[in-house]
Amino acid sequence: MGSIRYESLLKLGKLHRFGGDFLGLFYPRCCIECGRQLLPDSKLLCHVCLTDLPRCGFTEQSGNRAEELFYGRARIEAATSYLYFKKHGIVQNLMHQLKYKGRQDIGNWVGEALAREMEGSDRFESIDLVIPVPLHPKKRRNRGYNQVSRFGQVLAAHLGVPFREESLKRSFTGKSLTSKNRIERNESMRNAFFIADPENFLGMHILLVDDIITSGATLEACAHKILNLPGTRVSLASMAFTL
Repeated sequence: MGSIRYESLLKLGKLHRFGGDFLGLFYPRCCIECGRQLLPDSKLLCHVCLTDLPRCGFTEQSGNRAEELFYGRARIEAATSYLYFKKHGIVQNLMHQLKYKGRQDIGNWVGEALAREMEGSDRFESIDLVIPVPLHPKKRRNRGYNQVSRFGQVLAAHLGVPFREESLKRSFTGKSLTSKNRIERNESMRNAFFIADPENFLGMHILLVDDIITSGATLEACAHKILNLPGTRVSLASMAFTL
């Protein structure tokens, strides 16, 4: 119900652009983390919680922790994440709201923040295309959206390249990977993805985007599918990286 009410408020805000102050009397904009009422120039988080965000700072850092995770596993050109994820922290709350409460505006917000970093970085200037890690169609129908899509769309827009959501597909849902070790995760993910239109990937530098990098098994499996095509290169971007 919360996500439905929020989407309704967004529509009302567009219809009554100049009546925001009046609407705010009944539905004040509150910090998604602590509940404080937001100032007019704030989005999602109050200034206090915004200051507490654990940012990664990977974008300009060659050999960062995200890149190290894939050494010897997949040939990655560059990788970045915006926030550090840890259990019971502010980033976990943001990701939960995004995935299960319909708060797709979180994907937009993180995308805008990371895009500002990437626009000034020569490590990502040769990107040709942005592709999100896909959900299985059944899971997407149940949820109603891919939580990575808005994030990827914003990055693509800022980088000035296409965003292509239907090219990389997931062939099965599979069981949860949370209780598996790295070898078991890699085995589970090996044949989980396929490329629907491989001719459109040839010779391209692809930016794969995901919500959270944990073991890296999902991104590794997706990267290998792309790297098997002639002339392709892969870089990675995620909203969060697990500590």
